[in-house]
Amino acid sequence: MSSNQNVETTSSVRNFAQFEGYCIKRLGVNMIEITFASGFNGELEDAKLIVLHISEFCQNNQPLLLLAVYAPDNSFSKEAREYIASNEINHLVKAEALVINSLALRIMGNFYLKVNKPARPSKLFNDRSVALDWLSKH
Repeated sequence: MSSNQNVETTSSVRNFAQFEGYCIKRLGVNMIEITFASGFNGELEDAKLIVLHISEFCQNNQPLLLLAVYAPDNSFSKEAREYIASNEINHLVKAEALVINSLALRIMGNFYLKVNKPARPSKLFNDRSVALDWLSKH
């Protein structure tokens, strides 16, 4: 994990940030995309750092719509999934669309939705454009 980042800003509002293992970019006023690099395996510490980075994209205390795009070999610990699903981040994320293109991650994603039960609209997708369409309705 590294705090090195390249950031583009406009009027001190973050539009893009690159971190070790993922990048976050603004897609609209209250919509962001986080894209995970191949080989990223998230632990609780990583999840907390990701949430901190997401908070830096919030404007006017408005929760964000989150599009998360995963590489086929990404994984997340039980503790990381529990933290991300918790009510603790509902003030930051209004709804989340998860783009998953591997069987292993689909199983983990379904487990996340059914067992961790995020308290915000959350759905798995195979296609980024379909995910964006669903997300834009929330």
